This record gives sequence, structure tokens and C-alpha cells, in this order.
Amino acid sequence: MGDVDGYRGLGHLRTAVTAHLSSKPTQKGIDHLELFLLGREKQRLGKELARLELRQSRIHQRLAEIHRAVEKRSQALQLTPDSPTLGPPPGNPRPGQAPWRKMSVGY
Repeated sequence: MGDVDGYRGLGHLRTAVTAHLSSKPTQKGIDHLELFLLGREKQRLGKELARLELRQSRIHQRLAEIHRAVEKRSQALQLTPDSPTLGPPPGNPRPGQAPWRKMSVGY
């Protein structure tokens, strides 16, 4: 079963707004306005692409940091990164102290 992030959402739908369709017929002499609007959209998309590239580089840096930290910690525990026992060791979670007592609470 795939994860939810892989599915397409509402942002993938092409509506009249996202397709830049108009119900009005095109008028003569409006070419300059259309060129201006296309230029602004091109600038906006260029800025958005630059922001995405910056965000992607930050994500890759953070993933590399996490990978290095996992390797360091697994070497300290003498485990391989693929080991399924990367969680806390079984038994008493507070060594040297009594285990937690459980009690039911009535509301």
C-alpha cells in the first residue's frame, strides 16, 4: 500500500483559473497586456522555482545530517543502520529505579 503523499490532490486539478481561461472573447489590441501578464507570471514562477531549489537543498542537508547522526549512534551501540532494534532496549526504561506503577483513574 502506498503512502498518502504519492496521490494527486486538489492542486493537480486544472480549473478555469489555473488554465487562465476567460469567458470573454479576446479583444483586439490586448496583446501588450497579455505579454505583460505572461511576463509577470514567468517572474513569479522563476521566484517560486528558486525558493523550491533552496528548500530542497536544505532538506538534503538535513537528511545528510540525520544519516550521519544515525551512523554515529549505531556505531556507538554497535548496530547496523538496517538493524530493526534501533529503539530503546527492552526492560526497565529507568535503570536503577523502580518500574512505574500503573493505576486506573475513574472520571
